[in-house]
Amino acid sequence: IQIIFRPYGPMSGDWVQIFNPGEDAPFAVVAIGDVVGKGTSAALITAALAAIWNEYHARWRNGEVDLNEIAETLDRVVTTTFKGEQNTTLSIAVLFKDRIRVGCFGAPSWLKIDNAGKSATVRLKLQDPIGLRAKARPRFAPNDVTPSAGDLILPYSDGVIDGNVARMTFQRRLSEALPL
Repeated sequence: IQIIFRPYGPMSGDWVQIFNPGEDAPFAVVAIGDVVGKGTSAALITAALAAIWNEYHARWRNGEVDLNEIAETLDRVVTTTFKGEQNTTLSIAVLFKDRIRVGCFGAPSWLKIDNAGKSATVRLKLQDPIGLRAKARPRFAPNDVTPSAGDLILPYSDGVIDGNVARMTFQRRLSEALPL
C-alpha cells in the first residue's frame, strides 16, 4: 500500500489521517478531506478532526471499527463547534487484507483503476459533507472493493473532478499517465 497526499498549500484545509498498526493487524483506516475555506478557520477544524481521529486509535487497536460512529462523532463536533458555518468532505476507507471498504461524505466517489489502465467510479450513496446541519446524522454507506494486484483505488477530497465531463477527462488523463 502506498499513500500519496498533496495538499493545495500549507493552510489549505486539505487533510489526511492514517491509522496503520502494522502488517500483522487485521485492518488499517485511511481518511482524506477538504475543509471549506482556508487559513485559520480551516486549520482549526483540521485540528479538531485530528484530535477525534486519535481518540479512535485505542478502539481500532482492539479490532473495533464502526465507521458510522466516527462519522457521527466528526459531524457532531464540527456542527456544534462551528454552528453550521464550516464543513468538510470525508473520504474514508478500511483496508482489510482481502478488500477495501470505502465511503464518502460530501466528496466525489472513489476511483478504481485496474492494472490494465481501465478506470471506473466506485458506486456510493451520495452523502452531505460533515458539519452541515442535516436533519439526520450521517450514516456510513460503504461499498467493498476487491482490488487485484496492481490496481489503484483513489479518493478525491473535493471538486477537482466536479461534473461528468471533468471526471471522465480526469480519469482518462490519469489512466494515460500511470505507468501500468
